[in-house]
Amino acid sequence: MGNEGLGIMNDNGLRFASLCAENSLVIGNTCFQHKDIHKYTWMSPNGHDSNQINHVAIRRRFRRPLLDVRTQRGVDAASDHHLVRCKIRLKLARNRKKQMSRTICDTAKLKNPLPKRSLSIALKNRFEALNNDHQSVDDAWTRYKDIIARRRLKHLDKD
Repeated sequence: MGNEGLGIMNDNGLRFASLCAENSLVIGNTCFQHKDIHKYTWMSPNGHDSNQINHVAIRRRFRRPLLDVRTQRGVDAASDHHLVRCKIRLKLARNRKKQMSRTICDTAKLKNPLPKRSLSIALKNRFEALNNDHQSVDDAWTRYKDIIARRRLKHLDKD
């Protein structure tokens, strides 16, 4: 399973290793060098046999944040399995506040066919008028903003 695995792998271990290989997972228990007593996760009732049968599997891209995996012996869990503990260093991204953008018109209202049609007619008429006039870009932009603002006010008054 890895350089630091323990014991001989059985059929279940082979299936688990192939599952990890197919899904780009790393078996965390087998990455860190520890004494054998800190690798065993199961102890038989007779106290002589022990195996490493519980594992921590993580995605390969999260291998670097994984600092250590070992068994925690002596925890009273009412089981013949030892607790598997892993240490992870997380780097959380800072949550940046979204900048509030100023909207000229409410686009959700354009899903309603009536305001959408009236706006498109008004814009079409205004652009036809703009094509006939030879005016500067700044004047055209100002007129366009005024049209949108007037349409928005009309729809707000209706609501």
